[in-house]
Amino acid sequence: MSKLSHFFIGCAYALALTATVSRRATGQGSGHLIQVVVGYACGMCSGSFPVSDITVDSTTLRERLIAPGEDDTLRHKPRTRRGQISIADWNAVRDLATKADSEFVGRIGCPGCTDAPIRWVEVHFSDGTRKSVEFDSNGPPTIKKLIDLVDTLRIRR
Repeated sequence: MSKLSHFFIGCAYALALTATVSRRATGQGSGHLIQVVVGYACGMCSGSFPVSDITVDSTTLRERLIAPGEDDTLRHKPRTRRGQISIADWNAVRDLATKADSEFVGRIGCPGCTDAPIRWVEVHFSDGTRKSVEFDSNGPPTIKKLIDLVDTLRIRR
């Protein structure tokens, strides 16, 4: 496949990902928080990009990575790692996500434009509702703290 084809496929994927993440802010989150997802993608328009997400719930932290060049998940299964977290760690994640409630505003700026990195955080509630935020490197301050905490838990396990 030519570099131009990779470019167009990467850009189409970036647009699809952006549209998916932007649609995720569905509801007010009236149930209790049951899951937090932190994601990262970069280099989509170049045709070779990593995508990763970390899902945290009350007992588990699961990391999923789609490596550069392996974006066809039908042929390449994403790499996953799973580990246990303590209730204290979950409480810290849950409390920070709750504190960041007003920062879940959907899309901020133009994440992914000019091949910039995309970060997103999505929270899931027991009533089936979700809230999300998507941004480039200039994310909301409490959301950035939440990402740092999840990254610390990922490294520590």
